[in-house]
Amino acid sequence: MTIPLWMMWYLSCPNCLGCLKIRYRSAALQERYFLILFVGKLGLLAYRDIYLWQNANAQAHSRYLTGTLLEGIHRARLEIAMKRQLFLIFSVVGLGIPALAAADIDALMEDCNGCHGANGVSQWTDMPSIAGIPEFVLADALYIYQDEARPCAESEYRMGDTSRAATTMCAVAAELSEDDIDALAAAYAEMGWTKVKQDFDADKAAAGKAIHDADCDRCHSEAGTNPEDEASMLGGQQMGYLRDSFAQYADGSREQPKKMKEKLDALSADDVEALVHYYGSIQ
Repeated sequence: MTIPLWMMWYLSCPNCLGCLKIRYRSAALQERYFLILFVGKLGLLAYRDIYLWQNANAQAHSRYLTGTLLEGIHRARLEIAMKRQLFLIFSVVGLGIPALAAADIDALMEDCNGCHGANGVSQWTDMPSIAGIPEFVLADALYIYQDEARPCAESEYRMGDTSRAATTMCAVAAELSEDDIDALAAAYAEMGWTKVKQDFDADKAAAGKAIHDADCDRCHSEAGTNPEDEASMLGGQQMGYLRDSFAQYADGSREQPKKMKEKLDALSADDVEALVHYYGSIQ
C-alpha cells in the first residue's frame, strides 16, 4: 500500500518536509517517516470523532432530544470513526509489509557481521560497531553508500575467513533492496549499543569531554550514547573509525549537517584527537 508523499505531508506535518530533506537524504526514509506521522494523525482523528460522538450523546440527553435524532447523531459519528479506524488499520499493515517481505534477515546480518564483528560489535579499531545504531541513521547511511556519496575503502575483515574476497560498503549496499535496508536497520537498532573496550589517554579524554559538553552534547547527548537522539553513536565507538570519520568531514569527502560543520571547522587537530579519546573512554 503506497500513499503519495505529498498527501502524507499535507495530512501529517507541513513544516517537517524541509527538515527531513536536510537530515535524511533518502526519499524512502522521508516517506516512511511521513507515513508514521500520517497513521498517528488518523488515530487522533478517530479518537476525536469517538469523543465528539460521546459528547453528542451527553448533550442529547441533557436537551431531551428524541431517540430518532440521537440515533442519527450516533450513526454519523460512528460511521466517520469506523472509516478512519479501518484506514488506520490498512495503513499500519502497509507500514509493516516491507519488513516482512525482506530477505532472510539472519543471512543479511551474517554478511554484515563478517566485517563489523559478531552481533555487529566491532573487533577492529577502524571498523565501526553497528549494533544499537538508531534505525534511521543506519538506513540513511546505507542509502548514502548506495549513492557512493561517502568514501568506500576496501575492507579486509571477514571474521578470519580469508577465502572470502574483500569488499567495500558501496558494493555491499548496492546489492541491498529497500526492504533489506529497512529490515537490517530495524534489527540492529533493537540490539542495543555495546561500548567497545579500548585504550585511551585520560588527559586527552578530559579535554575532549569539555569540548563535547560545549559543542556536541545538544545533538549527541549522554556522551553520544543516546539512541533517542537519532544521531551517530559516538561514546564507546571504535577510535580508529572516529578518526577516519573526522578526517573525511575535514576533507569534504563525507557530508555533514551545516551546524556540525561550523562546529568542526572551529576545532584544531588536537581538539579532534581529544574528542576521539573522550569517546573512546566511554566504556
